[in-house]
Amino acid sequence: MIKTRKRKCTVLFTILLISVSFITVFSKCSPLYDFNNSPDVTVIFEVGRRMFDGQLLYRDVIDQKGPFLFVIYGIASLISDSSYIGLYFTEIIFSFISLCFVYKTVSLKYDSKRSLLATFFVACLMYCCPLNTYGGDTAELMMMPFFVYLYYIGFRYVYKNVSIKPYEYLIVGITSGCVLWSKYTLLGIYIAWFIIPAVDMIKEKNFKKLFSTCLIIAGG
Repeated sequence: MIKTRKRKCTVLFTILLISVSFITVFSKCSPLYDFNNSPDVTVIFEVGRRMFDGQLLYRDVIDQKGPFLFVIYGIASLISDSSYIGLYFTEIIFSFISLCFVYKTVSLKYDSKRSLLATFFVACLMYCCPLNTYGGDTAELMMMPFFVYLYYIGFRYVYKNVSIKPYEYLIVGITSGCVLWSKYTLLGIYIAWFIIPAVDMIKEKNFKKLFSTCLIIAGG
């Protein structure tokens, strides 16, 4: 029991260390960078900051992004409204959550050491390659915990035959709403993900479960 708890703490500390290292080196919100030249970050941060100063979204301040990102940036502005240090800590939290689910996903097949190594390589792909997460603080990076959680329960369902619980479908619905409010084109990931359990329900002729699952997701 003590060894298991110690091993879990070691894993979590290692993942946190990976998150802090990659965000510090590769995110432009890091204190290592003198300025952030991303126009999206500047605009969304300003809108979020003004929202938390009492201005009304879509009346006093306007941008095409949805309220999810504005709230996240607004919370970050409470730490500092004149620098991106709040976003830096926010990115570390989101990165830690994402990599935890990466680890849990890989752990479905491999042991702890291999899973940690795989988590490190996934972090390399996420933060070092010229993808939409490169440079840090992008909509994709902020929504990455949602996608990795989706993959985790999906792979667990396929490879371990663990049924997806109603509250997990509810989380899928809530996170898909956040994605819809942020970058609706990424909802295709959710649609593709839902095909497998939906087809299984249809094969089993369990239309009642299919209908209730769709209602749970829509409610979320």
